[in-house]
Amino acid sequence: MKIAALLWDNIFKTGGREVFTINLVTRLAKRGHSVTLYVPEREKRKRSPLYNLLPFEVRYFPYWQRYAWSHCPRLLQLWLKREQKKHAYDLWQGMGAYPESYLLAAVSAPCAVRMYGEDVQIHEGLNYGARRNPIIRDRVRQGFSNMTGIIAMTPSLAQDALNAGAKREAVHIVPNAIDFKRLQSGHGDKFRRDYGLDKDTVVLLTVGRNHAKKGFDLIPEIGSRLSTDKWKWFIIGSGTDDLLAEIGARGLDGRIIPLQNMASSEEDLKEGSLAVPPQPLIDAFAGGDVFVLPSRIEGYSRVIAEAMGAGLPVITTDAPGCGEIFTHGVEGLVSPVDDVASMAADIDSLVKDADLRNTLSANAVSMAEELDWDRIVDAYLNTYAELQG
Repeated sequence: MKIAALLWDNIFKTGGREVFTINLVTRLAKRGHSVTLYVPEREKRKRSPLYNLLPFEVRYFPYWQRYAWSHCPRLLQLWLKREQKKHAYDLWQGMGAYPESYLLAAVSAPCAVRMYGEDVQIHEGLNYGARRNPIIRDRVRQGFSNMTGIIAMTPSLAQDALNAGAKREAVHIVPNAIDFKRLQSGHGDKFRRDYGLDKDTVVLLTVGRNHAKKGFDLIPEIGSRLSTDKWKWFIIGSGTDDLLAEIGARGLDGRIIPLQNMASSEEDLKEGSLAVPPQPLIDAFAGGDVFVLPSRIEGYSRVIAEAMGAGLPVITTDAPGCGEIFTHGVEGLVSPVDDVASMAADIDSLVKDADLRNTLSANAVSMAEELDWDRIVDAYLNTYAELQG
């Protein structure tokens, strides 16, 4: 199959859609498909040596892209239409609802877009979501009306797509993907040794950047409500030091421990793929006992899937992209958003009950194996075949 992919961003970032893009396109190419990735013209100026390492073809938007985007984006639609006529792709895969679906609106071949969250979700309380801008909202609606397929990772994202103007028959649900085999390679003893953790300490882990949508601001209060003293809670990610004052005010210094970000970087590029998550984070997963994420909204929390792949039961909320990706009481526990008492009770139950932790852990691993990249690529290829009729 001859496939064109469109990403309006830097593929080497470690955000969810960029990680997904580089892995999907690389794996499609390694399966023998002819794949071309289109990226903004600035990427040629800034990172062409890195793009030259990728195991698939990369094409850049023309030098006049910035002017056209600001003054006449229709020209970019026509340019992509010309690219389709010139190269005769069997299918286009856009890596976001906006601007990818809008840019692909004039292309005559089958076009699919994969939503990632912020491109279609709206949370007014958090001032979150691109479609809060009426111009973007209208452009997404125009783009969706012209897409052959729209790929949602969760049922809530599928509903967001319908709210944004998608045709019901165009929406397909395919979950996020993880590198299951790498997640099984952690060295938990190293993490526990590095932080002086004995075998009786139950290690709680939270991973992600400290953003309002993640709910990390609730962690000190949740910790103060726990009824046992057999735990330590590590929060790994950028901006987590901002929690130190509240941690100290609640007398939890040394119990709740922010750690620096363990994200991958451009230097992690190997054979066309970013090592995500990086080995230190995999080791942290392996050294942990329970994964906790108090998020208020996600597209599809990849880090929940990664934690399950590493064998951790999950405690999270009923926010979009969190509790809906597994079954409450089977792979983990789900509490209402912002309900610190309920989340503290869930944590207490797992801290006190090793047998329950082990049962949920085994179930989490079984579910996460279904999210391995090989299976998700199969799902995408099946969806492409359906879109081609």
